[in-house]
Amino acid sequence: MAEMFDGSDPDVERVRRWRRDWRTLSADCERIRRNIDTEIEKSRLRPPRGIESAEFALPRAHDSLTVAERVMDHLRFMTRTLD
Repeated sequence: MAEMFDGSDPDVERVRRWRRDWRTLSADCERIRRNIDTEIEKSRLRPPRGIESAEFALPRAHDSLTVAERVMDHLRFMTRTLD
């Protein structure tokens, strides 16, 4: 994004492409979050045997997804302003 601000006006088509990409990624995040939540619930009902770190992996995946969504929110705000 920095190179867009380095020149004069930002490339409108590029900004709009990023906005479309953001919508796609946002929908993917929702699907991934549902899948993670389902797996967390399954692991509570039937904990995996022999894998001690499994109980920590899914919550970490959940946290990583939250960070990705926050980054996308910043991208959404910036591209909306540019558009």
